Amino acid sequence: MNTTIQRVIVIASLASVGGSFAACGSSSGGGHGGGSDAGGSSSGAASSSGGSSGGSSTGAASSSGSSSGTATGDAEPAEAICSSACTALVGCGVTEPPTCSTDCLAKTVFIACAANAGDDCNALALCAFEQSASTSCSSGAGVPSGTGSCDDLHMCKAGCFTSSTPAACTCACDTALSSGKAINALIDDSCAESLCATDCAPGAAATECGDCESAHCASQVSQCTSN
Repeated sequence: MNTTIQRVIVIASLASVGGSFAACGSSSGGGHGGGSDAGGSSSGAASSSGGSSGGSSTGAASSSGSSSGTATGDAEPAEAICSSACTALVGCGVTEPPTCSTDCLAKTVFIACAANAGDDCNALALCAFEQSASTSCSSGAGVPSGTGSCDDLHMCKAGCFTSSTPAACTCACDTALSSGKAINALIDDSCAESLCATDCAPGAAATECGDCESAHCASQVSQCTSN
């Protein structure tokens, strides 16, 4: 899950819970949401649960944050959360890189959220949006909380290509998305971020992004535009 997440609309996937700008798509096929996943989007957001601990002799992680090590060598809580989340997201249809679990470790907002999401696809997708929004959007924006469909989001993002404030445009589009459609948007976003990074990058045209998605992410776009 390291689908880097920064684009005309900042994506938030686990790995994407990473760092690039994936672009919005055209109304005919391109379009991206704000969250991409757990591996690599915003890199320095502070965890809502607190700081890291130095490790315990019993191997248990501190409840206030991630631990830096344990005497028994047990897997760190954050590592376990990231590994499970990356595996789950891939199973949900999200495109993630091999480094997803490692990239995810720097995404504290995502980790705190994913700790309570289990393997629920949509819940994890919302965590990805939260991670992305924490570094790319103004307070209260960027996390799906509206009534829009994924298809509506697709259309909205297409307009961000010509917006004078593409990042703010993307955040507004993501906010208008229904929370129940987060996974549909993330599946679309992560594919474009992975396979159409150049065509969907800031400065590109919506038609270029749409053409690339039609060629390489057709099924991912279809599941978005039909929801």
